[in-house]
Amino acid sequence: MPELSTILALGVGTSLESTFSTAVGAAWSSYSRVPAEKLKYTPDQEFIPRPVQRNTLVTHPGVVGGKGGTVTFETEAGMGLATAATNTVAAVAHAWLSALLRGAGLAEPLGTGTTTTATTHTTTSITVTLATNIAVGTFVGLLNGSSVMELAMVTAKSGSVLTLAPALTFTPSSAGGATVFSSASYAQTETDPGTVTLIGVYDGGEYAFTGCKGVAPKLTGLTARGRPMFEWSFSVDSWSTTTRSGTIPTLGSTVGQLALTGRF
Repeated sequence: MPELSTILALGVGTSLESTFSTAVGAAWSSYSRVPAEKLKYTPDQEFIPRPVQRNTLVTHPGVVGGKGGTVTFETEAGMGLATAATNTVAAVAHAWLSALLRGAGLAEPLGTGTTTTATTHTTTSITVTLATNIAVGTFVGLLNGSSVMELAMVTAKSGSVLTLAPALTFTPSSAGGATVFSSASYAQTETDPGTVTLIGVYDGGEYAFTGCKGVAPKLTGLTARGRPMFEWSFSVDSWSTTTRSGTIPTLGSTVGQLALTGRF
C-alpha cells in the first residue's frame, strides 16, 4: 500500500458536492489543478474493539471503522482574478481558488466593474455609472494615472455614490469614463456553502478525498522580503483509491506575482 502522506499533485472539484461525501465526478474534467506546495495527507481510520468472547476462549479482535484524516498544503497568495472585473464585466475567480475558499465556509460575492461619471469626485467618494453589483464591504480598484492600481474598500453606498476607505492618493477626473474595477470577495457566512472533493495524486495512483471541509486559510509570509502564502487545512470524511478518467489538468497561468522584496 502506498504511503498516504505522500501526495505529488492535488485537484479540487470545480463544483461543490451536491451529495455529502460523494465525489463530484469520475473524470478529471470535473476538477481543477491546485498549484499546491508542501502537500501532505495525514490518514485516519478508526478501529472499533469488539471484546466479545468466542467458544475458543479468545475475544474478537474488532472491526475497521470509518475513514478520515486531514489534507494540508500551501498556495501563493498573489494571484488575481481569472477574468478581471472591468466595465460591465463580472469578476471570475480561478476555479480552484473559488472552490477551496467556498469549501472553507466562505461566501463569494462577485462584483461587476463600472466607470466613473462626469461629475466631481473626491479621494474618498466617487460616483459610478452603475453600482448595482458592487457591494458594501468589497474592494474596487482605479488606475492612478501611471498604470498603478489603487485598491479601496466600499464602506458605504448611496445610489451610485461609493464611499471608499482608505482614501485614494489621487482625485479621479471629473471628465468621467475611468474604469472602476470590481472584485471577488470572501467572507464568513451563516449559510454553509458545502463540501468539496479533493483528488490527491501519488506515484502510481490517486486518492479521492470526499466530504472535505476546510477552515479559512492562514495568511503567512507578510514580512519584508517575505513570500505571502495561504496555509490550507481540510478535514476528510472518507477516502478511496481511484483513477480519474482523462488527463490531470494543467496548472495554467495561476502563479502569483506578489513578493514582498522591499522594506516596510
